[in-house]
Amino acid sequence: MRLKQYLYCAFFIFPLSLSAEMKTITLSEAIEKGLSNNYYIKAEENSVNSKLHLIDSAKYGDYPSIIFDYKYTVMDKEKKLKMSMGGIPMNIVQVERNYSNLNLGINYILYAGGAIEANKNIAKSIFNSSKHSLEELKNSIKLKIQESYINILELKALREVIIAQINRLKSHSNDIEALYNE
Repeated sequence: MRLKQYLYCAFFIFPLSLSAEMKTITLSEAIEKGLSNNYYIKAEENSVNSKLHLIDSAKYGDYPSIIFDYKYTVMDKEKKLKMSMGGIPMNIVQVERNYSNLNLGINYILYAGGAIEANKNIAKSIFNSSKHSLEELKNSIKLKIQESYINILELKALREVIIAQINRLKSHSNDIEALYNE
């Protein structure tokens, strides 16, 4: 019987005395630490930042763009076109054997049928959706922290009940021993 009491005390009272020495934190401190050290939140914040750049890239149609294009072509032989003009035969080179082509210009979209505005609105919606999913993640983490905090408080209350029960059992055991010794 005494061995059971010693084991019971060793398993419950010793760890409880160690946990009493540990620093306790408030719920708001626990939430603050939980949110600041969470890698899921940091990853989601980076995702929100990337969606912000998506809005900037959707504005491409508002600005003119410069086109620069260079091509070099090598053919087996020249292509000539034979024709006669007023009875005079002529050979006109239609395509040279080696030639290059350089294009330089400015491209500006005058009318896109609302596609540019639709792309901007889609990018803004994606950004807002990403922000809301970040807030949802933060709220779910806050909920888990609060549930865990409540569970810890329940376990501390249960610990106090168990300690009181152990003290009652000890006093009852002492009473029985005193009664037995009389």
